[in-house]
Amino acid sequence: MAINASDRLFAQDSAAYDANRLKVLYKERRWTLAVHELDKFLAVSPTSSEALQARATCYIRLGKYEQALLDLNKAISANPSNLGLYSLRSSVAKKLGDDTLANADRLRAIGQKLNQAPFKPAGRLTGTKVNERGHCFATKYETRHFRFFSDSSSEQTSWTAESLEGFVCFVDQRVCRLRGAYPLTVFVLKDENAMNEFLRQSFGYQPKRSLHGLFFASANAFVTYTDSGFGTFTHELMHKVLSETVKELDYWAFEGIPTLFEKTYGYPTPSGWSFCFGYQNPWRLRELDKKWDSLSLTKIVQNSKTGDSSNESEERLIATFLNDNGNLDKYLELARLGKKNGFNTYLEGAFNCSLNGLEPKFRDYLAKIRSRWTELQEIPASKTCSSEGAFLKFKSENSRALTPILGR
Repeated sequence: MAINASDRLFAQDSAAYDANRLKVLYKERRWTLAVHELDKFLAVSPTSSEALQARATCYIRLGKYEQALLDLNKAISANPSNLGLYSLRSSVAKKLGDDTLANADRLRAIGQKLNQAPFKPAGRLTGTKVNERGHCFATKYETRHFRFFSDSSSEQTSWTAESLEGFVCFVDQRVCRLRGAYPLTVFVLKDENAMNEFLRQSFGYQPKRSLHGLFFASANAFVTYTDSGFGTFTHELMHKVLSETVKELDYWAFEGIPTLFEKTYGYPTPSGWSFCFGYQNPWRLRELDKKWDSLSLTKIVQNSKTGDSSNESEERLIATFLNDNGNLDKYLELARLGKKNGFNTYLEGAFNCSLNGLEPKFRDYLAKIRSRWTELQEIPASKTCSSEGAFLKFKSENSRALTPILGR
């Protein structure tokens, strides 16, 4: 039996042979064995940027892009001036479908700086201690599309309003064109109890369960509370957007598509805001845990006709399935035109496939989610960052959880 050069080198005990071992392993394309050697070295020197880069290169050769990204993030933290690391991370980010990070690192690799232009507010503070619908709000802030009455601080109110203004402009340009009445009135109470009292007194609505927020189409108003989260704003806003822009929807989509925007992250740029959305929601996954193996696309579609709000998390799975397969735009366009392409639902029309035909694809999608169950529980709350640089740092810190389910 022939003995490879690397096998002879492994017979040596001296640490002086480490570099030679790696060179030979690289030459022989023995990537897994090289990773094993680097694991031992990094156990002793965990911040060695050279070793981290070498192991990332091996992972890339093995097609393990998520592990490669983790090593490159550590290597860049240890040696941020090494432009080669950014170039390598750019290629990995591209493989993982993260075009934002890929483009940013490409610019870094050629020595260009990220655009850090100062944020320019689109709205203005128009009042303090303002009475509206029988309640004295601490702050009033107005943008082109929103009138905020809030019990939050003026700083928090202005940032939320600016973020939501950026989001609705993003939706108008990238998701579906806006129609209907604006500005939308937004009421932000100090907590859930205060919100419930405001709903009873000002809208005659008695909440039957815990709510993060509620949109009233008849009043063109949205009611929520301070700590409900940015995802609540984007979710409820999409109820208004869809009701005014789309001709009709499948039953599941009335709640399913707005919930798709519960996980939204973004940042301002000189030319407008940039957002990414559609990530899994940890608490909704936990809600479905016990019945996960029995979930069926056809059953979810059928059950949605009852209008039962307890089906929301199941309906959201259809929305993420649609979006992760790149068919959200097609679905909304078909729904806007009222065309189902010969099928019974717009969902089937968007995939050009019957529900029965889609079942295997849907089950495979659920299996992929289940295989990443633990890391998906780490998906952070929706947020907006002050700059592209801050956003990229946030996304890098959460890269494992935010990696797309289907690698798009």
